Amino acid sequence: MVSFAEDIQRFAESFVGLQDERHAADYDPAWTRFESQVTDWIDETREVIGRFERTPPEDRRAFAAHVLFRRRS
Repeated sequence: MVSFAEDIQRFAESFVGLQDERHAADYDPAWTRFESQVTDWIDETREVIGRFERTPPEDRRAFAAHVLFRRRS
């Protein structure tokens, strides 16, 4: 298992969670959310992207390589 800095892990977790919500919004006709929840997601996204951008470039490159070239079983 590959381990990354906390800020990179939080970025990845947030990305997956928000992507799931995006897919639900696009394909589930019953999907609804309050504006306040969407505003919270926008704030969270800005925060995790900012923290991700402040991680060392070599850590970001390693994460990108892991995502792009990970071993598939």
